[in-house]
This record gives sequence, structure tokens and C-alpha cells, in this order.
Amino acid sequence: MEARQGVFDMGIRRIAMLCAAMALLAACASGFKNFYRQTTPPEVVQRMRLSPPSGAPLLQRASSSVDQSLAAAARQGYLVMGFSSFNGARGSDSDALAEGKRVGADLILVFDPKYTGTRSGAIPLTTPATETTQYSGTATAYGSGGSVTAYETGTATTYGSRTTYVPFHVDRYDFLAVYLFKEHYHTGLLLSPLTDAQRQTLGSNAGGYVYGVVDGSPAFFADVLAGDIVTAIDGLPMIMTNDSAATTYLQTHYGRPVTFTIFRHGAYLTKTFVPLK
Repeated sequence: MEARQGVFDMGIRRIAMLCAAMALLAACASGFKNFYRQTTPPEVVQRMRLSPPSGAPLLQRASSSVDQSLAAAARQGYLVMGFSSFNGARGSDSDALAEGKRVGADLILVFDPKYTGTRSGAIPLTTPATETTQYSGTATAYGSGGSVTAYETGTATTYGSRTTYVPFHVDRYDFLAVYLFKEHYHTGLLLSPLTDAQRQTLGSNAGGYVYGVVDGSPAFFADVLAGDIVTAIDGLPMIMTNDSAATTYLQTHYGRPVTFTIFRHGAYLTKTFVPLK
């Protein structure tokens, strides 16, 4: 009985150790770190950011779609530097926050995880299996002087192992966190290249589509609106490249009044404001 109880206790201890090891592995693994992807080169982030990372990024739980959440963040002056996307059993806000600190983010948008299914299986667990049996017997010897009977009792121990399977069920989710930095903006215009349809409407390849305006920026107070198309800067055609004449001109005129030609609802208008240095 004592031998069987010892085997039982050993099995319980091994199960407890196995569970503790699994819990430790889950605690140490961070999907937000393992699956981080940088989308904006670090040197570009360093050049464009408003100030060095504080080491205490703001974490927000996103309540709308990815596009809507990023558009709202852009209006506050935040640009994307990278993201973490993975499928797993766990993904805590604290892990996302730790990764944000590591990469130097100013804002972290954490989206609600989406359930993708439950993974089930069984983990083999092998424990010692020791079995003790008792035996007894007699032997009788006959001789000229009569007979003699001998009695014998004892125990026999058999050593082996036993494998059992511990079932498990793990719920899995898609996790997403986007890391952003605060931009040092000049105009507050958030521009993207024109689509083919917009080029056809303008009859020109020159222009930048305003997909957003940073709140409180020079463009914001000049009433430039999302959906506008910037076609020229002080008469120079707005070509969406880093070395275009309009871009170079603007870079040398920060702090001075600049006139932007805007196409809105089929009509052209001008907006004059002072880009920040």
C-alpha cells in the first residue's frame, strides 16, 4: 500500500511540475515581441519624430476598425512605425506595452483579439509503476525418520512505467498591436499619391491627395479638408516625390507664408498659411 501511494504521489508531483513548466513557458513567450515588424525605417522615424521616446508610451484599446483607428491617430499627429500580428493563446496589454517601450513607440493601439478556434490534444505523461506482490508456499520432505514440512513467505517487486495522457484545450486568437510615434509636422497635411481616377479628373499627374489633416496644425487652421487635392505650392506643380521642385521649395520656406493650390469638388481655390519649422 505504501509503495502504491508513493507512486501516486510521484505522479501528482510530475503533473504539477509539467503544468508549472507550461505556465512558465506561456509567461515567458511574448507574441508581440516575437512577431514585431518594422514598417518605417528607424532612421526615418528618428528624423521625423517630434522628440526622443519617453519610455512611457500611451496604450489605447482600439474600438474601431484598423483603418479608422489609424486615421484618427494620424489626425492627432501619430504615424505608424511598426506592428505585431500573430495567432496564439495569449497576448496581454503588458506584453504589448513592453514591446512598445523596446521599440521606442509613443502610442500603442491594441485591437480586440479575434477568436479563431480551440486546439485540443493530449500530453503524454510517463510515471514509474512499481508493483509489489506477496507469495507463500510449503515443501514436504520424506525420509526414513518421517516427513518434514517447510513453510516460506516473501514479497516480489516488479519495476516498470506507466504512460497516461493528460488532455488539454487551448483557445486561440488573432492578436494585433500597432506602434506609432509622434510626428514633428510642418504643414499638418497627410498626403498620399493620386489614384488613376483622380489623375483623370484633374487631367494631370501633379497632385497629392489629402487623406487627413493633423488637428491644430497650420493646414487645420487654414481649413484644408480631408478629401482635398493639393496641386501646387506657390505655383510649383505638386509631384509626390522627395526631390520634386515643390517639395524642395517647401523645405526651404518653413516659417514663411506659402500658398497651396487646392482642388475641391471640381473647383480650384488657394490656402495660404505658414508651415512650421
